[in-house]
Amino acid sequence: MQENKRIHQVRSTQSRTLAVACGIQSGLWGTMAYQHYKSWVGGWAGQELIWLALFMTLFMLAFAIAAVWQSQRPAYMLRLGEDRIKLRRRELMSEAIKRIYISWEDNPSISIKPKGSLIVPNDLSFKFQEGTENERRVRELVSWAESHQVPIIKRKATRWI
Repeated sequence: MQENKRIHQVRSTQSRTLAVACGIQSGLWGTMAYQHYKSWVGGWAGQELIWLALFMTLFMLAFAIAAVWQSQRPAYMLRLGEDRIKLRRRELMSEAIKRIYISWEDNPSISIKPKGSLIVPNDLSFKFQEGTENERRVRELVSWAESHQVPIIKRKATRWI
């Protein structure tokens, strides 16, 4: 393979839909916190539920902010070396990769799970930049994985992301 064909621009798999969903849930938890506060002021309930609802509000708000930040990150490079893959600041040798997940979509989500990791790190989940060569890029990644005996798992992205 030529060296220039082994470098591809990729984007994060996080979508704005996730940010909207987390924002809506944060608003709903905030509404619950306000209702519990009104019950507590009225003498009908204790303040434990207020703290729980406030915690969940802030938790979901943090997820919404993180999802917006992740969806706005600029494109970065995927470099396929002879025996390594480099994404963002992470470089993995082929022996350190447990599996590569590929979704069933037209522009599939791809995730690389390192050995010793329970989940797929966010920096190792990506989609190729929109274009006409996505099928070729995926085939190139699959052939790289097969040549290095890295298992390829094809399933829906929600099962590993």
